Amino acid sequence: MTRARAFVAAAAAGLVGVSAGAAQADSVADFYKGKRMTMIVGYSPGGGYDTYTRLMSRHMAKYIPGKPDIIVRNMPGAGSIIAAQYIGSKAPKDGTVIGTFDRALPLNTMLGLIKIPFDPFKMTWLGSMSSFKDEAFMLVARTDSPYKSIKDLKDKSLQPIIFSATAPGSTGYDVPYLLSKVVGLRIKIVAGYPGSKQGALAVDRGEAQGRAQGLSSIRATQPHWIKDKKVRFLLQTGRIKRHPDYPDLPTGRELAKNKDDLALINLLETPLFMYRPYAGPAGIPADRAKALQAAFVKTGNDPAFAGEGRKLKLDISPLDADGLGKILQSLKDTSPKVLARYKAIMDSRPPVPMVEHTGAVVDTKRAGRRIYITHKGKKVMAKVSGSRTKVTIDGKKAKRKAIKTGMTCTFTYPSPGSQAKSVSCKN
Repeated sequence: MTRARAFVAAAAAGLVGVSAGAAQADSVADFYKGKRMTMIVGYSPGGGYDTYTRLMSRHMAKYIPGKPDIIVRNMPGAGSIIAAQYIGSKAPKDGTVIGTFDRALPLNTMLGLIKIPFDPFKMTWLGSMSSFKDEAFMLVARTDSPYKSIKDLKDKSLQPIIFSATAPGSTGYDVPYLLSKVVGLRIKIVAGYPGSKQGALAVDRGEAQGRAQGLSSIRATQPHWIKDKKVRFLLQTGRIKRHPDYPDLPTGRELAKNKDDLALINLLETPLFMYRPYAGPAGIPADRAKALQAAFVKTGNDPAFAGEGRKLKLDISPLDADGLGKILQSLKDTSPKVLARYKAIMDSRPPVPMVEHTGAVVDTKRAGRRIYITHKGKKVMAKVSGSRTKVTIDGKKAKRKAIKTGMTCTFTYPSPGSQAKSVSCKN
């Protein structure tokens, strides 16, 4: 073949490649044009996951071919497991649904601590909006409490500090729980709060004396804790070195007594390096998955997005799908010995206690998905799942939409506003 012919052949091949790529992009754009995308948040409005997602929803569409409309849907419950199950096993696999849930879900599923009907490692991972570069997961206590430093959480002359949390399996529960077992922190965890906003409100109200929460989340959603010195920072986790803003605050790794303890804390903290993960279900067509992954990275690097994030006190340090994949692989590569000890500790977590509230039904919404009663003079709400909440009326199994105002119902649930385990009603 002459040089001229080789050049023509190469050019033709290049044109074919460009043409195929353009056709692929056009195909993705044609699909998303006029569509509505949903971003699922596994927690209630107002918390850190919700803040990141609502910010993303305002910027990401311009980087997705076809520029679909994006809406945010909160799906709280069970430490974000309900949202994860929806994304992983029920959501359309066409690229119109993505979302975020607790970063420790893959690890907890791998260990059998959480049982879900899909493999989270096979989801269509987009990346994380925070690689924890400028972050820390803090243990905090009210400043009017007797806990002035991490040493006070080991002091047997003091009562165990009460922490608020959503549920076992969430980072806000598992971080303080494992540290209590491994390094002897005296922490009593009260779970059942629907989201971080409600858990933080429990600290404000004095129902709890402290909690574990991300630094950016505190800065974004509870800035008064820092400005008005409402809480004291006791410990920073998810840090190999101390955060530059908190050079005098010890890290969780510094509390380890030996290499075995350090290995457990390292495993506990690994999910923090994919701090704000986003994923869609497995099976999204490859061209759309690639487009979503590219749009995710472009959004994270968008100066307008990053600028708005900084104003909200968020850590914007995006991690792409490949980087997140390496973290997931590192979890899989953990030694069996460390996994076994970690699992044994987490298996000892007590179940979330349930409470019962009884009262007359004063309102129902969304075909019975939200039921409101008056209990001791206060209006309280329960979320009612079509598959996970047992609903009975006059002792007989019933659909949630059959619950009507005027009935007397008993909610069995972790706390007001959370998903009910059962709703028992009488006409």
